[in-house]
Amino acid sequence: MSINSINAKYCTSDADVTFTHTGDPARGEWQVVPGGVTGSAVLKPSAYKGSAQTTVNIQLNYTDANGCKPAAVTPVSVQIYDLPTITMSSITGRCSDAAAFDLIDYVAPKAAV
Repeated sequence: MSINSINAKYCTSDADVTFTHTGDPARGEWQVVPGGVTGSAVLKPSAYKGSAQTTVNIQLNYTDANGCKPAAVTPVSVQIYDLPTITMSSITGRCSDAAAFDLIDYVAPKAAV
């Protein structure tokens, strides 16, 4: 049994993600940590806003057809990144015939190039 349809990275602005797995879907129970979500097959990236980066572990606990609970399926770890806050300072004193200038000089934080 394995977990399907999960990317390694998400942004907090991404749409909710529904997981699937191989095997009998009625026999699995999902667990998402941190977040305390048990039983739901949905990852809500927007729930992690405010953290620069969060590692989320997604695990499926499975009961087979005989009622046995073998070891849980290996968890999948994903990274969720919050969107940065970008600010731009005022640009003053530029004439229409002045030399070109780089707008990046007025943006914070500076992006790695």
